[in-house]
Amino acid sequence: MVLIAPFGSVRPDYLFYVLPLIFLMAAYACEKTRQALQGRFAVTHILTVTAIVSMMPGFVSYYSERSSLHVRDVLAYVENAYRPGDKIISFFPIKYYTKGTYRQEPSFASPYYNDFPWRETLDDLKSDGHRMWIILPIGRASLASGLEGWLRENARLVWRKKATTFNYTVKGHQLFLFDGTNDEVVTGRAPTEN
Repeated sequence: MVLIAPFGSVRPDYLFYVLPLIFLMAAYACEKTRQALQGRFAVTHILTVTAIVSMMPGFVSYYSERSSLHVRDVLAYVENAYRPGDKIISFFPIKYYTKGTYRQEPSFASPYYNDFPWRETLDDLKSDGHRMWIILPIGRASLASGLEGWLRENARLVWRKKATTFNYTVKGHQLFLFDGTNDEVVTGRAPTEN
């Protein structure tokens, strides 16, 4: 894949599809090295150790991310301050975890999609004056400018948490509240940042 990169685009999902081939080639190379260097334990296993060490951050990050952050964490905060009539706009699948208890608005577009009419859509949703909980992802990519501008003007960040990873990925959840009643903010824990 490194050799192909100068001549065309190599997307990360290509790596997923060729992973079985990479494992087979690594196993073959490890076995040939072991046969050629029989009797020298440290040198025999250098290729195996290199392959394992290079994949460790990804594997560790996968499990540490799952154990350090889940969409249930955000929903626990919402449950603590939910009022009848509140709406939930989530860019994550939450129906399974809420069991239909809360009024969830249908998803519309990716929060990174700039061509969506964010301002008009969200203004239409806020027109009835009910509070809206907006659950968004945290990542390296910026939110769509229309969505980000609307949030800055109309909502406030009430909760944020990032997952623990070791492979330089940035993942997390953030929760914004539009409070059409202008009441004092929610009860519950203060916003957190990891």
